[in-house]
Amino acid sequence: MPLTRDSHSVSVPHERPPLPPVASDSPMFVDDSPTHSIKQHEADSYARLLQLNVCYDAMPTSSKMVVFDKDLLMKKAFNGLIYQNTRHVLISSGGDGGKISGILSVTDFIRVLLMKYREVMGVPSEHEVDCNDIGNMTVRQYRDFVESSGKLFQLVSIDANQSILEAARLLAKYRIHRLPVMDPIEGSPLFIITHKRILKFLWCFGTQFSLPEYHVKTPRVLGVGTWENLKMVYPSTPLHECLEILSTQNISGVPVVDEETKKMIGMYSRFDAIAIATDNDPNRLEKSVQSALDFKNFNKNLASMVVSINTTDTFWTAVQVLVDRNVHRLCVLNEHQQVEGIISLADVINYMVVKPGEHLQSPKAQHTPRVQRVEDMSNQELRRLLTTNNHDLEQQNEIIQK
Repeated sequence: MPLTRDSHSVSVPHERPPLPPVASDSPMFVDDSPTHSIKQHEADSYARLLQLNVCYDAMPTSSKMVVFDKDLLMKKAFNGLIYQNTRHVLISSGGDGGKISGILSVTDFIRVLLMKYREVMGVPSEHEVDCNDIGNMTVRQYRDFVESSGKLFQLVSIDANQSILEAARLLAKYRIHRLPVMDPIEGSPLFIITHKRILKFLWCFGTQFSLPEYHVKTPRVLGVGTWENLKMVYPSTPLHECLEILSTQNISGVPVVDEETKKMIGMYSRFDAIAIATDNDPNRLEKSVQSALDFKNFNKNLASMVVSINTTDTFWTAVQVLVDRNVHRLCVLNEHQQVEGIISLADVINYMVVKPGEHLQSPKAQHTPRVQRVEDMSNQELRRLLTTNNHDLEQQNEIIQK
């Protein structure tokens, strides 16, 4: 859906049109016909599954895209981020015909919080800026400032008709957590593909393969996850120190452990920083991590706060927990409930897909309208399309089997 020039904040719902070749009641459509010949699990089985399916196939039945105009004030943008209860929004410019040019995320929110805190505390900054005016900056001006400090990342996106394997590779290459999927014809955003969505796709449609040999081994034996130099904070750690770790270490969550026993108490993530916006205390970043956890876990069951596995649990158990609990990471605890390691969704996808599939070539994107509305086609056109798609799939199968 094209963006309007005069709209500063647009919530764009996308209803997924029916795919002409196959009708499916599943929230995801998967073209698994070329993989029927795979009877035993091979090292690159999951990678080939993603190679044979395009990003559109991983798109949910319906999704909502939140887009902010570059001329929106930063304070309104952050309020919109909170109101939409989302980790990110897309950025566009009406002057460019609504072209998507970037992402505004919780990371930016944390960066602004820390900039304001450093100014209050008199900490010198390499790039001078009046932090009191940041809220009155437009998103465009803020991004220009971030670019001048060398911290602005260019937008990385992918066409909907490119393979899911290519999406996984881009997520790994640029070490990003979200990848906008664009309509190859109109150039408008369709949805955001993430490690979580890719893992769910594998979980739903990878059952056609036998289990891999590594599924009974522990993540530590396989080298999946982070096991050394773990970043952790204590309940008494000031919030600004916790946010500094999240901002500078390129991690999305940090375990909170007891200062004496080192037992895990909880997890503080980047998204939790949104709650700081509701606190009007000028010294809010001087408060402890414990106070933030108390606010986060208010009226919640303690058992649902910490998502973890034991050091003796298998890799497959870790995958199942990530899928069932719908989380971005989990901690690995020893018999004393102390943190031994952290496994993220990126770690799992890189191990299951990216590394085993390094030798695979992604099919060239077919820049033809994959998304076509059946109701707009005659019976003759529909039969021709079905025949063409079937022929293309057979040819693709022959090439891969060679």
